[in-house]
Formats: sequence, C-alpha cells, structure tokens
Amino acid sequence: MRPVVQRGLLGSGQASVYAVGMPGCGSTDFPVRCWEDEIQRLGRVLLIVYFLETGLVLMVAPWSTFWERNWLVEISPLVDGVMRRSAVRGAVSGVGVVNVCAGVLELAASLLALVRPVAVTQQDALRGEDASPWPEGR
Repeated sequence: MRPVVQRGLLGSGQASVYAVGMPGCGSTDFPVRCWEDEIQRLGRVLLIVYFLETGLVLMVAPWSTFWERNWLVEISPLVDGVMRRSAVRGAVSGVGVVNVCAGVLELAASLLALVRPVAVTQQDALRGEDASPWPEGR
C-alpha cells in the first residue's frame, strides 16, 4: 500500500510534505501515524536497547567474578585455562564495544530521522515535484 501524501504550506514560504496515512488507517483529514510506523519504530527501539545492553554486559562480564565462577569453568579445567586468559577477556570486551557502537550509531540515525523534516520550496510544491533528497537513479 502506498501512503497518501498531502502537501501544505508553512509560514516561511516553504511547503512541507508529510504522509497523512495509509489507505484504511483512518481519516486523511489529519496527519496520523499508522500502526505499521509504530511497529517499525518499536522494532528500532528494541534493536537499540538490545545492542546497548548486550554491549555493556559483554564489556563488563569478563572482568567480574561471574566470569571466574560459572559452572562451565568449574566443570572443565581446559575451559578454565582458556577463559582466564586476558586475551580472551579482551576479545569478549571488544565484541561488547562493537555492540555499544552499533547501538549508539542506530540511536543517532533514529534521532536524525526524527529531527530532519522533509521540506521543499513553494515552487516545487506547486509543480507537484517529489521532495526526495535522492536523485531519481536511486
């Protein structure tokens, strides 16, 4: 389904383009968010939380007492020898840093998507041109 797009004029002489809704999502008289948009936003928030939480746990856990006193280390002396090495702990913490960076980048992308409005000039709105910032080849 394609969104219904309505063009309106702002006080500064620029026209704004915003999605009014999907057909069947409600009235097209007022800007509404469809449930698909809300589900997509919720999925993005959950992904950000997952990245940040996993990254923090992976950065901290190798250096805690939990790392040295879990049942897997106590059962096998081979695993105990490997898990106590600083290189293994550093590698796990490095994966945690990568997860935290991915979470921060995803959060920044989400915030930029919320802040950046889609706007076109008044002449473009009157001609009915698309407000996409990308050339037509993309």
